[in-house]
Amino acid sequence: MDTDLNFEIWLGTYDQNKPAVIVPYIRSTESQALQYLIEAVNKGRSGTSRTAQSGHVNVTANQPQALTQLVISRNDSEYCNITIVIENVQGHHKTFQFECKQ
Repeated sequence: MDTDLNFEIWLGTYDQNKPAVIVPYIRSTESQALQYLIEAVNKGRSGTSRTAQSGHVNVTANQPQALTQLVISRNDSEYCNITIVIENVQGHHKTFQFECKQ
């Protein structure tokens, strides 16, 4: 692990109503400016859907922060994956992969 990348990423899923809302969260051990790229791939009988979002976030130390909200319909999904790439101002990056929850 890169010692300059002191943060964790997790997903919050809010699926009481369909489609599901998935929120990627970040928490860092230090305040810092980061860039992110999020890509969701959803494959099913009716085809493949790809969604990508990118942006900048200023993270406050030890404070969870939502990066964005993704709305994903999983009606006929056979495969769903979310990839999140975080990059710091020094250009170091780390990639996280998650399966979408049913």
